[in-house]
Amino acid sequence: MLFVAGLSHRNAPVELREQLAVEEDKLRELLADVHGSGVARELLIVSTCNRVEVYGDAEVPGEARSTVFRRLCRYRGIDPALVEHQLYTHLEGDAVRHRPILAEYSAALLDQMIAVVTASTVTAYALYTMSPETVAKFHTQLLPATLPFVLYGIFRYLYLLYRRQLGGNPSELFLNDRALLLNTIGWILAVLLIIYGLPLR
Repeated sequence: MLFVAGLSHRNAPVELREQLAVEEDKLRELLADVHGSGVARELLIVSTCNRVEVYGDAEVPGEARSTVFRRLCRYRGIDPALVEHQLYTHLEGDAVRHRPILAEYSAALLDQMIAVVTASTVTAYALYTMSPETVAKFHTQLLPATLPFVLYGIFRYLYLLYRRQLGGNPSELFLNDRALLLNTIGWILAVLLIIYGLPLR
């Protein structure tokens, strides 16, 4: 059964919301902990300055909700009794209608947006390396030669995102992927070599 449970700026004071806010890397630990308990088949936690919500699919939504927020309170050192009476819960159709704007976004639409942003990023970088201002500043026309590093970095990230299901924190992904790190080092060395080692005046 689909459900959404949580608290937001409409029903909880900002002090309580700030106490429950969780850093992104810790959210993964919390999700893994709750998944390990077997109370929910699917689970998503949204933690922002305005709301802390749990979206999920569980046979017993009330148990899943209680498990998530008990462990969240334990992690943050908060008395669960302070949170329990503030929580709202919506099931099935009400859960879908709780955030109707989400129904406007599909996986295909988000994929198209990612494709547009990716293409725009590569285009902006290419134009920057070829602009007269950049050439005049660094005294070289060879910076476009670094474009393959940028392309590989983007392709590698998309591969990890779609094929390895490793989305989430890009910084954490970058620091833990050897190929991305080597690519970045290669880009830095290429830029330094072009600017300081192969001047084109």
